[in-house]
Amino acid sequence: MRRLSKILPVLMAAFFAMPLFAQSQDGSVAGRVTGRDGKPLVGATIWVDSLVTNNGRIQLRERLTTKTGKDGRYSLTGLYIGRVKISVVENNQAVMVKGEAIGDELFAASGVDTTANFDLTKAPPPAAAAPAAAGGNAAPAAGISDKEKEELRKKYEAEAAASGLMNKSFDAGKAAFTAKNYDEAITQFKAAIDKMPSPAPAGVADIIWANLAKTYEVTKQYPEAADAYKKAIEYKPTESNYYVNLSLAQIGAGKIDESRDSIKKAAELNPANAGMAYYNLGATLINRNQQQEAIEPLKKAVELDPKYAPAYYQLGLTLIGTGKMDDAQQYLKKYIELVPTGGDSDTAKALIEATKSQGTTTFQAPAETKTKAKGGK
Repeated sequence: MRRLSKILPVLMAAFFAMPLFAQSQDGSVAGRVTGRDGKPLVGATIWVDSLVTNNGRIQLRERLTTKTGKDGRYSLTGLYIGRVKISVVENNQAVMVKGEAIGDELFAASGVDTTANFDLTKAPPPAAAAPAAAGGNAAPAAGISDKEKEELRKKYEAEAAASGLMNKSFDAGKAAFTAKNYDEAITQFKAAIDKMPSPAPAGVADIIWANLAKTYEVTKQYPEAADAYKKAIEYKPTESNYYVNLSLAQIGAGKIDESRDSIKKAAELNPANAGMAYYNLGATLINRNQQQEAIEPLKKAVELDPKYAPAYYQLGLTLIGTGKMDDAQQYLKKYIELVPTGGDSDTAKALIEATKSQGTTTFQAPAETKTKAKGGK
């Protein structure tokens, strides 16, 4: 038992260091824009698109907007970790893009600024203004009366004005979130929702609701976060990641059964990432000291993705933490088979040796380890 006691502090530290899907939105980008006159371009609109691979196709997960400052520089944080596309926008159209072409991919990573600079002296001439998302610049239909044309014109102008106010509040919400002024971020995101044109512009409403949900989640207002993610899903029911994040919020709200249903739906929408989805559910349960409840989703993760090594490792650790030494060995061995060297293979081998003589028993952690685990560190 002495040898296992020495290893257990490492084990418990691993429990509380597991990455959560909801916490993977901390990538950042930065750069500088040179205008067509060769000087720093002030006030340029920048689109930052987080991309995701779904069934082999690159799709837009989220679009965030920012502007360049007085020195032509821009920066944006709070991005999903992964591939991004960055565009400089003129007249509501992208005039220069980075991260779109094969061989020119850009990736946002935790703790590292992804840099993308733009020189508009090399860009094509600006195009005519594109229609606003709500139809603000659309021309009235032909063959109708002057009165009807005037009514349509007023309608389009009203929708364009509403879109502008909505975007202003949304940008303010993102800025407040970046500054960690979460109360203000919630206020601004709610204002953006209130100012949203009807019908809501495609690809806009779900993003605003998802950002509100993310802010609620950061402030541990889990029931509110779950409700906001449900609204995002109403606007974009095919986005598997919304269901994943909904599941994590439901766990925070104490609704474990509902969280399992949400993960199941996420897996159905995106089978390629099903193993990771269940792994994140298991990781979240472990981080909330619900190790027994974490076993089922971790087993589901390895069932759906037999080559997803992290799930085997964490399942082995979890089974040790719940006293199931014999069961733990088979999953740790499978992890070593998938990751023979590097990663956590050395720890997995040590744990197998330490548990060989233990069998299935109830293991009591040392007092100092319990205290550390209780603090959630």
